[in-house]
Amino acid sequence: MGIEPNSVNSGYRRRRVLQGMGVVSAPVLAGCLGGGADNSSNSATVLEVPFGLDCGGEHLNEAPVIDGLEFHPTSNTRTDIELSSANAEVPENARWWGETLNFEPIPVAYNAHPNEGAQDETLPTYEEIQGTEHDTLYQTAYWGPGEFEMQFSLENGTYEVILHFAEVFFTTEQERVFDVIVNDQVVEEDLDIYAEVGEGTALTISTEVDVTENLLTVTGDSSSNNPQFSGIEIR
Repeated sequence: MGIEPNSVNSGYRRRRVLQGMGVVSAPVLAGCLGGGADNSSNSATVLEVPFGLDCGGEHLNEAPVIDGLEFHPTSNTRTDIELSSANAEVPENARWWGETLNFEPIPVAYNAHPNEGAQDETLPTYEEIQGTEHDTLYQTAYWGPGEFEMQFSLENGTYEVILHFAEVFFTTEQERVFDVIVNDQVVEEDLDIYAEVGEGTALTISTEVDVTENLLTVTGDSSSNNPQFSGIEIR
């Protein structure tokens, strides 16, 4: 993506079921937000489920809430975060996740909201996101160059993972194309958000995942520009 991500929502939704899918071998992340799905591992080192990640949400004041779930960073956390650019790597003093989550590389937080957060008049903005009641979730995004990976420490168990996308930068097909990979399994090959739903429209893809080694990984691996995500739900 160079200087890119944004998001929109048309309510278009896919489902991918990948049963019996194990987790990538990796150390369990330390420090966290709560308990998990089963009690076979130390609840002090895993995320509390359900869990929602609002990618790039550091830019905006209020966290989205879906079905009673407040996404992270929460509204209270955001009061202590201020970003100086609408499209820049999250600085060290704004990395609210601590050791609970892991990103490789550190994400770039992009803001397409026209009135809140850091602004850049050279970048597109979206007053509304189509096909959703949760516009703010899709008005920001995380992206990383080439291959971008997010790791979530979880109790072992079976989870529904809902991936939220929207194209809020490019306005033609084939500009952003990337594989979506969950625990080393390709959930969506050559995803082109614009080709699927156009710009400023939400796209969600859900999959069922078996976590067996306390770690869930979500990866975008691009063949054109850079992968970007608007949000991730784990239920």
